[in-house]
Amino acid sequence: MTRPRNGLVSLALLTLAFLLGSGMARIGANPPDPVPYEVAIRTGWLQNGQEIPLPEFADRTAGEDECYWIVSPKEQHLDTTVPADWGLHCQVNEANRTVACWTSKNGSWHMDGNANYMIIAIRPVKKVPIERVSWGEVKGTFER
Repeated sequence: MTRPRNGLVSLALLTLAFLLGSGMARIGANPPDPVPYEVAIRTGWLQNGQEIPLPEFADRTAGEDECYWIVSPKEQHLDTTVPADWGLHCQVNEANRTVACWTSKNGSWHMDGNANYMIIAIRPVKKVPIERVSWGEVKGTFER
């Protein structure tokens, strides 16, 4: 019996939130501006020693200082001298975004393998000034 009551309470709270929200809109309260950020994401995989490429915003730019990245092991390339029960590890050199992949067990290691990556760039949206003109002025720019 508690499930229907919880459902009714949830519905009542949702209705109350809607009514309060619509009431504030009628009073003339301005809604908050959306978060003014743009995001660019790039994903893929790299071999040991390769550099994570920067993502691109719509204007084809992104600075390293705007980026956050993560890597995870994809696969290891083991030869016959390295046992298959070794662990696969990867990390990124912060100075140049180079991926390092290696296998290890009991203090021994072997540099080899691939890594998945995801890099995300976030920056504030650049506000573009808008000049307000009439439709007549707009049409006038296209007339010959």
